[in-house]
Amino acid sequence: MPDTLTWTLLPNGIDPQSGRAKLSLVVHPAISSVTGELNDTPFSDWPALLAGVDSWQVHISEGEQFLPAQPVVVADSTVWRNLFPLASPVRTPPGPGDVAPLSALSEPLDSAQAQAAVTGIYASALATSPTALIGPEHPVARQLAGVGAALAGSPGGKAEPARGVAGDAGDAGDTAVRALVDAARAVGIRPGVAQKSSVVVPPAPAPLDGTGDVEHADFHQVVTLLRDHPAVARVLGIVIDFTVPVTQSLRGEKTIRITTPTGPPMRATFGRVDTPWSRTICDPNAGVFTMATRPGPGTEIIRGMVDLTPNNPKYVVSTVDLTGSVRQLAAQGARLHRAGVDTSSTVPVPQGLPARRDTGFTLAQSGRLTGSVKHAAEAQARYDGPGGRIEDQPVLFADDVTAGYRVDVRRGAGPFRC
Repeated sequence: MPDTLTWTLLPNGIDPQSGRAKLSLVVHPAISSVTGELNDTPFSDWPALLAGVDSWQVHISEGEQFLPAQPVVVADSTVWRNLFPLASPVRTPPGPGDVAPLSALSEPLDSAQAQAAVTGIYASALATSPTALIGPEHPVARQLAGVGAALAGSPGGKAEPARGVAGDAGDAGDTAVRALVDAARAVGIRPGVAQKSSVVVPPAPAPLDGTGDVEHADFHQVVTLLRDHPAVARVLGIVIDFTVPVTQSLRGEKTIRITTPTGPPMRATFGRVDTPWSRTICDPNAGVFTMATRPGPGTEIIRGMVDLTPNNPKYVVSTVDLTGSVRQLAAQGARLHRAGVDTSSTVPVPQGLPARRDTGFTLAQSGRLTGSVKHAAEAQARYDGPGGRIEDQPVLFADDVTAGYRVDVRRGAGPFRC
């Protein structure tokens, strides 16, 4: 596979002082090395290579317009060499056939389902035993024993009634049982033979288990992680900020990408240079310059913001430590289940539920992995369909480039600040 460089140009708002449009250019390298080290690649001194680009332009597809782009920060070679010594490991990026398909990944914790199950268990205990401890025949204890039975791999997910403990996943409230079992498996608790110590067994190998330790991190891995540290990424030239004048050709919904007067940047240096298009919306009067919403239903981003409207049920705001609560309830269920099937164990005495720990506000999305797989398939179909590409480069929308979220707050009618 030839060395590949991808330049993704993203809108970044309007500068309130100058009135110019701000953009961020994100660099995506995919390189190989004969020696396995950075010293024989074009990235041995990336800032110096960037300095050789004399002129940047924003290419607007509509009307074939070009705007001169002015860099805001100059990348620093000294910082680059300190972070990326010439001996930095470079491993050949995997090809399409070497990566596990998204559909093979296990579904992560469904926050909405887990929150409903956890809060439901505590609410049931509060309603039925507000001041008394929960004995083994209590409905909540039976539910938790059913969770322990399912996780221990009992036939049908049931624990045989014995010594007053009847953990049965078919008991009333089995919806909560199933939800807790699914949540427990999502956080790493797998079916297995019940042990006196725990029912937690090592999970099956995951697609990312082969990832090495940080001391031997591959160049590509480090570059990816640095995108979560914007200030450092900009000093290194992994993200390059530009400003351009807000001309009539940029206003409204437009399709843009980065270029130079001689074509894609560094085309002569790399075997392949990709410059995908970004579909943008520019409304300087509203201070808006952001990615456009992709066509079709199910989009996540509206005018640069996450869609949290009340009729969008896939998001949940929680103050509960869901992972910790699920693990503790599963462990309590395991103890109740063992007491029902193991005559040598101690008969459980009335007890309370584990103390619930709050962690502040958490915004979570239900079924995110499933949604990501679906979006990836739909995006590929869109790229291959009519209008999905311009000059053989894909047209990207907001959902295609979202890598994370930032929470901004404001006091009263003041400006939003992160």
